[in-house]
Amino acid sequence: MESKRELRILLLEDNVADAELIVREVRKAGFQVAATRTDTKEEFLNYLVKGRPDVIIADYTLPQFSAIEAFELLKEHEHDTPVILVTGSQSEEVAVECMKQGADDYILKQSLTRLPAAISNVLEKKRIREQKEQVEAALRKSEEKFRLLFQHNPLPMFVYDIETLRLLEMNNAAVDHYGFSREEFTHMWITDLWTLDDLRHLQARRLQVDGPSQLEGQWSHQHKNGETGTVLVLCQPLEVDERKTALIIAQDITERAQAEERLRRSSEQLRALSAHLQSVREEERTRIAREIHDELGQVLTAIRMDLSWLFDKLNTTKPVPKKLLRSHATSMTDLIDSTIEMVRKIATELRPRILDDLGLVAAIEWQSSEFQNRSGVRCTFKANVEEVELDRERSTAIFRILQESLTNVARHAGASEVRIGLTASTEELRLVVADNGRGITPGRISDIRSLGLLGMRERAHLLGGTVSLQPAYEGGTVVTVQLPLSPPPVHGEIVRTQDSGM
Repeated sequence: MESKRELRILLLEDNVADAELIVREVRKAGFQVAATRTDTKEEFLNYLVKGRPDVIIADYTLPQFSAIEAFELLKEHEHDTPVILVTGSQSEEVAVECMKQGADDYILKQSLTRLPAAISNVLEKKRIREQKEQVEAALRKSEEKFRLLFQHNPLPMFVYDIETLRLLEMNNAAVDHYGFSREEFTHMWITDLWTLDDLRHLQARRLQVDGPSQLEGQWSHQHKNGETGTVLVLCQPLEVDERKTALIIAQDITERAQAEERLRRSSEQLRALSAHLQSVREEERTRIAREIHDELGQVLTAIRMDLSWLFDKLNTTKPVPKKLLRSHATSMTDLIDSTIEMVRKIATELRPRILDDLGLVAAIEWQSSEFQNRSGVRCTFKANVEEVELDRERSTAIFRILQESLTNVARHAGASEVRIGLTASTEELRLVVADNGRGITPGRISDIRSLGLLGMRERAHLLGGTVSLQPAYEGGTVVTVQLPLSPPPVHGEIVRTQDSGM
């Protein structure tokens, strides 16, 4: 029972005695009452606006104003003040009509002792109603916040029915990212976004049994235009209107996944290249050891045999014909010349001396001549500079890439002609090797097992350059090497053509 707070009562009553009787009865129940009486429409409306009463106690019939009109004013001004009707009529029809119009209770003037309890009852109902409205308002506000966060989140989001897997809601980012309209989405299942390969892993039946957690992880999603992308999926169960649903957040990580795949492939390539280089190094050591042992060893053995023969002859007392001595000396001289030539050959194969002595342009010219003589393939070299000032590391890289390119031509191209071009500007050096052979396929270019091509790219990359390979328009393959250049070259132009006589 309200006994502490002052109770503001608006009395719609034309009889002053009845009004005082009502107030007295309420005070007897322990209420502190501040009552205002009126019997006109204007005063009633003015007090509604300014006074904000806690409860309205109204007589059913007044000379200038009626309870029915008061109900209409309350509805018109959206007032929720409780109304208790107090009247002398005992008609049930009147009571029913008043309750329909908006009265919260109905009391006869002969039973005013029930009025305090009725006031407490309608005030409690009002308090409960206000609390409910506050909760509903807070819920609406929370739902509005969720809706705004959902719709304006930059990541694609979905709400789907856990039992049927049908899509119920989707945000703007989902529509933009996947390309489906909202209408199209509402006719789809959540599993329609998964690619067939991933659906086999997902197992839709198991998804219905085990729940949304099965959707979490990294998957491939398909768009309306047929493209696919890699997404990281997070899933959170929700219960909306006693309906089991789940919220899906799909973060597109296609670029990250592609970068990780490129990094993985690069690591594999580097491991393969390292093993390949080790193998090549061992093969080169084996070849050099064989040449030294088989060729130099034989020659040196022959020289030693001739020297032993000379010592024997010098130690004998018998005269030795000069012609025989001259013959052995000539043989030794020839063997020594052969040894010198062999040493030069081995040293040149390891690193052409011409590269250090005469520079890159002369070394390329020499290499093209050597390639033509060995392979029988016509080789043309053209440069727009007389010489390029390069450090040892860059000149070696260009030369080795050229050697690898020519080796590939000899092994795989089946070409009859190779054109080599060297151009230099103030900023970069460009080497182009073009053949007219059978050409290289895109798969061969990107094959991680193409270790020779990978080695060429790595050499250039370490110096800030690039190596590109593509099929030539007229057939064959074009290898283009670009390296940053400093200092600037000495300009001029040379053209060298080796004719094989074909």
